[in-house]
Amino acid sequence: MLTKVEVNNQGFDHFTLPGKFSYKNNNLTFSVAAASFIDEKQVKYSYLLKGAGNRGWSIPSTTSNFNFLNLLPGNYILHVKADFPGGLYPSQTISYPFVILSPWWQTLWFRLSLIVVLTVLSAMFTRLYFRSKMKKHLIALEKIQAIEKERTRIATDMHDDLGAGLSRIKFLSETIKLKGARDDGITKEVEKIAAYSDEMVEKMGEIVWALNEKNDTLADLIAYTRSYAVDYLSNNNINCDVHTPTDLPSTFVDGETRRNIFLSVKEGLHNVVKHAEATSVVFTVQLTHEFQIIIHDNGKGIDWANIRKFSNGLENIRKRMHDIKGKVAFEQRNGTKIALTVPLPL
Repeated sequence: MLTKVEVNNQGFDHFTLPGKFSYKNNNLTFSVAAASFIDEKQVKYSYLLKGAGNRGWSIPSTTSNFNFLNLLPGNYILHVKADFPGGLYPSQTISYPFVILSPWWQTLWFRLSLIVVLTVLSAMFTRLYFRSKMKKHLIALEKIQAIEKERTRIATDMHDDLGAGLSRIKFLSETIKLKGARDDGITKEVEKIAAYSDEMVEKMGEIVWALNEKNDTLADLIAYTRSYAVDYLSNNNINCDVHTPTDLPSTFVDGETRRNIFLSVKEGLHNVVKHAEATSVVFTVQLTHEFQIIIHDNGKGIDWANIRKFSNGLENIRKRMHDIKGKVAFEQRNGTKIALTVPLPL
């Protein structure tokens, strides 16, 4: 029989109270006794505490007290066996189940509550993070829109004011020529003024096009560049064969990128007209994972050994493409082939 139970060296009424102990009361002592009419002191006891990792019985001993220190939270069953001397009586066993309760922070309800709280807090912080990120994004978009509106305003003012002024200068120059000025020197100067006016109008048109937010798409860039190439080459008696995709995407292209690509194309076409002695140019646009413009003329090619010392045209193309993370390749193949490549999406 189980005669006494002590918890942390304090007596415990195991007859009436359930065997449930807090995680702090985890030092237990059990005392047992077995009635025998022949030499009770020779009765040997052994135990097996299930739940503590023990798989075998302890060595039988006449000691009837068993101490268990620092038991971990869990369910236990103490089995005690009494062996009588000489085998006069059959072995007797008793069992005592008990529980060491887990601390509150290790209980299932606390863990579930913690998971719920953490989930709610995580959802709140995630929501706040994305709201903050979205707010910053909206602020950035508003700034971009403000910049684009300012660009459009500047472009409009340039077109209305400067364009009108340059057109008036050109008109006055033409009027002076028509009135038949007899001084050849004055006539030449007037012709220069008219030529400069035409050049300034053309350059201003390019600047206005680059500034206008309505042109910030890949389709507009291709259409404008293609139109310029055809008109420029035609005015210089060079045939232009154009190959572009039928469906042009509306991918966003910022003004700086559009301007650098267009000026690179313009520089390449200028070199064809000025140096290549070409009669035909193939202008090709390719769209894969990259945006590529290819200008291939049938001229005499680039004489790399005799490029003028202060000629910066080719170097300007390289620099412009580098500034927009693009690249340019020059190839000698039945003339000169210039390939301008920019990764997509832009």
